[in-house]
Amino acid sequence: GVEQASNDIRRAIDSLHDQFPLQFTLQEQLSSLVDEFKGNSSRIRWDNQANIPLILTHPKAEQVLRLVREALINIQKHSQATEIWVKLKRLNGTAILNVEDNGVGFNPQDLPLDDRPRFGLKIMQARAARLDGKVEIHSQPNQGTQIVLSWPLEDGQSDG
Repeated sequence: GVEQASNDIRRAIDSLHDQFPLQFTLQEQLSSLVDEFKGNSSRIRWDNQANIPLILTHPKAEQVLRLVREALINIQKHSQATEIWVKLKRLNGTAILNVEDNGVGFNPQDLPLDDRPRFGLKIMQARAARLDGKVEIHSQPNQGTQIVLSWPLEDGQSDG
């Protein structure tokens, strides 16, 4: 059931890295990631608000895609959401990526110190750190959850 589905997703996404030439934009990579999840998920929407194509280095793109993938897997496992949004926007040289759901939410203060069962938060923070960025999680019981990843874009990274 669910276990199998999430293994399938994992495999499908691991193989994404082989299929994507490096010159694909982050928008295209995220769009494909969302499509992978649509297969067996609640309603999930990709909302690109960054009009200029973003091309990240391969290691950076990989951190972003893995973080989003982990967020989506968590949402599917825990949130009971019926709507999920993945949004990308650009603000003053910073990329901002939101993964939001309308699920059951939780109180971030209640996260155990070793929060592995809950959100893999430490892993997400480590990924964000590799982008020189940060990740924040906003949630309240019955109010859904919002995961916000932001990182600085390098000069010339997005205006070429």
